[in-house]
Amino acid sequence: MKKIIYSVFALAAIAACSKVEPSVPQTETEAFKIYLETEESKAAFNEQTYAVTWKSGETLRVFVNGTAYTFTKSEEEENAFECADFVPVDGVTYDYEVLTPYNSGYGDGVFTYSGGVKVTMYGQGRAVGAQAPYIPMRHLTSIIKTVIKNTGEVDLVFNSIRIESDTDNMGGRYKISNGELSEVNPVKYSVMDGQSVTVKVGESKPMFLQCAPFTTSAGSKLTFTLVAGSDTFIIEKNFTASNQVTFSAGKVKTTTVEVGKEAPAVDPSTSSDVYVDFGPTGTEGWNSITSAAKKDAVALLANDGSDSGLSLEISSAFSTTWGGAGSEPKATFKVGDIEYPKDVYKDALMISNSTTTGVIIISGCDKSRTYNLSALSIRYNGSRSIRVTKFDVHGTVITIDTGAKSAADMDNNNFVAEFSNVSPDSDGNITIKVSAVKDTRDDVINGYINALVIR
Repeated sequence: MKKIIYSVFALAAIAACSKVEPSVPQTETEAFKIYLETEESKAAFNEQTYAVTWKSGETLRVFVNGTAYTFTKSEEEENAFECADFVPVDGVTYDYEVLTPYNSGYGDGVFTYSGGVKVTMYGQGRAVGAQAPYIPMRHLTSIIKTVIKNTGEVDLVFNSIRIESDTDNMGGRYKISNGELSEVNPVKYSVMDGQSVTVKVGESKPMFLQCAPFTTSAGSKLTFTLVAGSDTFIIEKNFTASNQVTFSAGKVKTTTVEVGKEAPAVDPSTSSDVYVDFGPTGTEGWNSITSAAKKDAVALLANDGSDSGLSLEISSAFSTTWGGAGSEPKATFKVGDIEYPKDVYKDALMISNSTTTGVIIISGCDKSRTYNLSALSIRYNGSRSIRVTKFDVHGTVITIDTGAKSAADMDNNNFVAEFSNVSPDSDGNITIKVSAVKDTRDDVINGYINALVIR
């Protein structure tokens, strides 16, 4: 399943920071300092808050009258960078040019609009002699925040995000010199690989890309490609004259996508999980408990045929068994990734009053691990809000309304009590108590357990 929904882009500005005034002219005994005016952001981008700061030890490649020098962030002054190698001469006018971050593999003045957020900025300044220059920095890139919401049945780990325009250059390399941009290798996409962003079922996580500033044109589209392992999700967002979007330098655009993947069906014959069928009709491939009476512990097989190491005991008897209505409509009843054959879901162990409690003990559990339990409780041809089962597992209580009159009822109501991360007790046991809850009729007080899956 590849279900995708997207929202209209929302706009956010990168967090502002205060301006730092330059100090007085510097003496020849000090490292020469320059000051960068970064009115909207600095070089390290926080993806949660949009706050930005210079990193400790940040270096800049600064061209001074065409000659490159390395300036290092001052530890005493917030926006100051210093260089001991550059010694200005009194009376000489100096032009300063800064592009950050600097990538030696690209060449001087060359940067990329593609990939993750690098907070790419450019600035020019002029000063005479030893006067410390202001260098106002401006953003070159826009930022796209894609919030990924997992609406499926399994957790997803995203390795890559790619956004491509069918009309506009939004990535690739450009060169900036004396404030003028020129193309080096422009492309119509921005992509970030090598990621590991886990989005659990029902949760949302952002992924950030930078891109070139541009405005979508009427009739254009952006294509989002998200890769999570072997799964690829593709989203197309189309733009008309009434919903054009501008991606501005130094701004964050936000959009939301919903992606989901169905859980794979489990073949009980190859599963190491433990499947138990309760009721008078046994089922091949399942551990079958056909009697409601007290029962000594019996070994349980995993569904791959191996010994699970677990045993099941009925320490307190149920009232009787339920054999089924005879009109069950489904050959197989699937809930999540578990498939219950008709012989499993049609019959059950039964509680027939409000005073009896059936007790099932699962022994042999590994005390260092936790277990997930799925208990099926359904009465076909039963009315709603009459027969209600109560399950109690170590104090966690779940009730199930067991009535179903049709296949649609079976599909549209919950008949499985899910207990997650159950810890065994000090003896390595898990205890399941099953009872009936009085609901709308005094003369019908029934509870059922049709099946149990232990993982």
